[in-house]
Amino acid sequence: MNHDFCFNMALQLSAVVVSVEYRLAPEHRLPAAYDDAVEALHWIKCTQEKLLRDFADYSKCFLMGTSAGGNIAYQVGLHASTAIVLPLCSTDLIWKLALPIGVDRDHEYCNPTVGGGFDQIRELGWWVVVTGCDGDPLIDRQMELVEMLKKKGVKVEAQLNEGDHHGVELMDATKANALLRCCNVAYHAGLRVASEVENLQPLITIKGQILHQPFFSGNQRTESELRLVNDPVLPFFVNDLMWELSLPIGVDRDHEYCNPAVGGGSQRLEKIRLLEWRVLMIDCKGDPPIDHQIELVKMMEEKGLAVASQFDKGGHHGVDLQDLSRAKALQAVLKNFMLPSLVV
Repeated sequence: MNHDFCFNMALQLSAVVVSVEYRLAPEHRLPAAYDDAVEALHWIKCTQEKLLRDFADYSKCFLMGTSAGGNIAYQVGLHASTAIVLPLCSTDLIWKLALPIGVDRDHEYCNPTVGGGFDQIRELGWWVVVTGCDGDPLIDRQMELVEMLKKKGVKVEAQLNEGDHHGVELMDATKANALLRCCNVAYHAGLRVASEVENLQPLITIKGQILHQPFFSGNQRTESELRLVNDPVLPFFVNDLMWELSLPIGVDRDHEYCNPAVGGGSQRLEKIRLLEWRVLMIDCKGDPPIDHQIELVKMMEEKGLAVASQFDKGGHHGVDLQDLSRAKALQAVLKNFMLPSLVV
């Protein structure tokens, strides 16, 4: 059923659809499914799969999921919008593995401000270019080095940009070209970087999220959950059991994985707003979790996100996967939503 839905969506939208097979609870509780979906994004970016390389436009991607997949698409969107490229634990581990045995991170190989050699650089008349961005955890080290070089009389030029992240120039060809322009004093180094740019793989650019009947809940019962307590597709006890088996041990349904509105919502929604992602929420009045979805839409609107919603009458959880006429109508909604982001 899910395969047919994805197949028809790819056909109707002229899109490349990547469907993720993720680990399931209770053997693998959350966030295992979220981790698998994030890993799928990394696979998409790095794979040499011919279908993706030849036909997919990596600059116009959407995260979409239905039911549990809608929950995953929401959580993965939060993660992807704020993914940390160089966390502190990685920095420490890299240096632990790289430095000579028995030395710490204040060795000159790691911390240039404790080493020497600046006088020789000045006497040779070399120019030094330091580039970075304030989204890089190492930015303070770079600024400290620039100041020290200046004090030592070394000719130094600094290009420290706002935002971005560690290694951004290797992932974004436009950033790499900007790097070359500011580094024209280092001619041969610039040539080497220029040749590397030709081989850079494209960076995935996410344009938005499509949350189709996302599976959310909470400790406090909503009107729709009480009204549909004996729903034939998603009854009260099934909803509770699935969350009991899926959530990390020791937490309740007001955990952020289950209830996205808890605590006023994730702080990472602000990053989604700044990235100008567009969000589409789709469901029907016959789906027990719909009140949670309506609450999430209102919260997103209050936070300034570009969010659209469509809540149809009747229906039930999973109806668009079972009713061909509704599936076609859904594909038309998706096409209209995605089209503005696909126009060059």
